[in-house]
Amino acid sequence: MFAPFYPEAHEFYGTPEATGQDCTGPGTGSYLTITGIPSVSDADPFLIEANDVTFKSVLGGGCSSTGALIWGVSGRSSLSFGNGGTILVKSYFRARPELFEVFGGSCPPVSPCGYTLNLDFNEVIQSGDYPELEAGVRVNAQWILDNQFEPTGMPPADNKESTDAVEFRICP
Repeated sequence: MFAPFYPEAHEFYGTPEATGQDCTGPGTGSYLTITGIPSVSDADPFLIEANDVTFKSVLGGGCSSTGALIWGVSGRSSLSFGNGGTILVKSYFRARPELFEVFGGSCPPVSPCGYTLNLDFNEVIQSGDYPELEAGVRVNAQWILDNQFEPTGMPPADNKESTDAVEFRICP
C-alpha cells in the first residue's frame, strides 16, 4: 500500500508589504518561497524562506535582519497592522520566537534588500511539539520581519514588514 501524496502541495496568496526600499523581487517587498515537501516523515528539509529581506545597520558594524515565521491550521486571514502590512494567517503560532541574522562587514551600498531568512518547517512538524501538525492537515505560513522585537515576540506595529503567505498540506 502506498502512502498518499498531495500534489497540490502549496498555494501562495496575499501581497507582500511594500518596503519602500526599491527591492527587485517579484513584488515591491520581501516575498516568500518554499523548497522541499512538508512531511511528517521525510528527513529532507522543507524550507519556508523570506527573500529580499531588508536589513538595518547594527551597532558595532555589520547588518541585521530579524523575522518570525507565523503559522496556523485555522485558515487564512486578512488583518491589517502597522504601515500597510497584513497578517494573512488566522489564529497563528510562531515557529520560533525570532530568527536574528547579523551579517559581518559593512552593509552593501547599493540595495538593502539582498537577504534571506529561512526555517526548516519539517523540523517544526516532526518535533512533536504541535500534535495538530499531522499528515493531511493544511497549514498557512507567513514571515513577519523587523530588527527589533517587543516582549510579546512580535515587532512593534509601525516597524513590521510582512511577506505574502503560503498554504500547504502536510504529506505523510
